[in-house]
Amino acid sequence: MKTLHLRFWFVAVLLGLTAASRPAVAAEGYTMAEDLFPQLRQVLADVDAQSPRMILRNLELMAADGDLQQAKSNLYPNLGGNYRPTWGREKRQDRPDWYNTDKVYYAVSLNQPVFHWGERMNSAKIGAIRRAIATDNHAEARRLLAHEVRTGFMFMVQRKVQMEAAQFARVMADNAQKVAEERLAKGEIAEGAVFLPRIAAEQAALAQETAEWNYEMAKQGYAALLGGNEPPDSQVPSVIPPVPSSAAAVRRELSRFMAQDEPDVARIRSSRREVEVNRLTYKNQRTRLLPKLSFQAAITQDEQSYSLDIAQKYGLQHNYVGLVVNWNIFDGFQSQGATRTALARLRQSEENFRQLKTNLPRDAQRAAKAVELAERQLVINERLLSNATGFLDYRQDEFRRGQASETDVNAARAAYDRALTAAQLSRYDYLLKLGEFVNFVNADVSLPSSGGL
Repeated sequence: MKTLHLRFWFVAVLLGLTAASRPAVAAEGYTMAEDLFPQLRQVLADVDAQSPRMILRNLELMAADGDLQQAKSNLYPNLGGNYRPTWGREKRQDRPDWYNTDKVYYAVSLNQPVFHWGERMNSAKIGAIRRAIATDNHAEARRLLAHEVRTGFMFMVQRKVQMEAAQFARVMADNAQKVAEERLAKGEIAEGAVFLPRIAAEQAALAQETAEWNYEMAKQGYAALLGGNEPPDSQVPSVIPPVPSSAAAVRRELSRFMAQDEPDVARIRSSRREVEVNRLTYKNQRTRLLPKLSFQAAITQDEQSYSLDIAQKYGLQHNYVGLVVNWNIFDGFQSQGATRTALARLRQSEENFRQLKTNLPRDAQRAAKAVELAERQLVINERLLSNATGFLDYRQDEFRRGQASETDVNAARAAYDRALTAAQLSRYDYLLKLGEFVNFVNADVSLPSSGGL
């Protein structure tokens, strides 16, 4: 019991020293979870290499590079050919016997699109836009993952705090039951007076086991997020230290975000690019039945034959350079249906973009309001913790002077434990809301810049 008492006193002293020694954060900066836990900053720096999710995102980015290269390929000349020698036996009408024949077929051609109503250029633009969307999606995935990593780390810390509190509560409940059982054995109390201490001890044992299981689940979830092993208990902090206010930074970022006609966030950029992709696709569909002009140069040999003298052979060759017109005149109204679909997709993406621009400022205000409310609750709980700490000190002094009983001290310590738990929850909630806001307005500077692979 003394060991647990010392542990909680150590946590209390640590909280006091942290609050006293931590410098005030500049008004222009945030205090994120990685500012309180340096080990988390390194995890965020290595998130690309660690997380299975980001490994998949990196592969998607590589696939987008390949798609872009394919989209541009139709702008360049296409060179190809074939070579086919054959050996056979023939029987001619003017000769009584079969004869061996050798024939060689080959073709080499060069094709270059000349005028396709902008279709080839539009397809190349679509590929470039898709690549830009993939880059934004990659960066957005990294920001969302960073927020999940922060949340998972703090959740793991919070579960450890709750586990240690439950362990302490069980020791207290077991001691209370032990005292009650001893008094019952001495005949100082009746059997019924032991019921509540026994139930309290059972409940405390269940609460401890539940808290330990929750802590293990939190560690497993955090490890799965990063694709690694569970961190050892020695590397998991036992307390979330006091969090300086970031209210000034939140107000500044909200003002910056609201002042933009089109906020520079991945969601807006991707939505705008989807509009452009659908616009180019619609233009391409409208030209499907128009004639297409290409340049072509080719050398071919179609066949070999005999003259009147079977010993003489000749190859029929074609060498030509010119323009080729391809015109698909009627396709069973397929192009008409494709054009209508493309137009509907364009209108749909335009409406999505309009709604997104309308809703983003309001959502940013909601996220900032959530940070404000969480900070106000945090301030209240920190004051309650300070008051509970002072009252516990007062009871301890009274106990040393013989003016208070151990029961009074235990009651004060229980109140302090509740206040500490509430403060820890408020710190967790505040950091969570702050991270959500920072991610929403794209102000997360803790992640390294990502240029893809």
